Amino acid sequence: MKRLAIHALLFFTLLVFAQSCKKTPLPCFVTNPIEDSIRVNTPVTFSALCTRDGKSYYWEFYEGGDSIEFGDVVTKTFYDTGSVKVYLFVTNGNKSSSVTRRIHVNP
Repeated sequence: MKRLAIHALLFFTLLVFAQSCKKTPLPCFVTNPIEDSIRVNTPVTFSALCTRDGKSYYWEFYEGGDSIEFGDVVTKTFYDTGSVKVYLFVTNGNKSSSVTRRIHVNP
């Protein structure tokens, strides 16, 4: 019985240690259509599937009216031309990271 308790304690210690050693996420995203081809009134898919070590995904789109989306793949339609700042925040429990990029919406 004592041996089982020691093994359980050792397992729990290793589990806690492993959780604390999670890597910081490395966020990235791609668009479909590609960024040079984004047009007004056309749905654009933003995919963060290229992100390493991520679990939760939070998107912000800074345009005329700011909007927020959640998920590793989101779809957004832009109704005005010009520059849009896209912010992606990624977490994996106790670590997080973000990336910000400007895209251009064509007529």
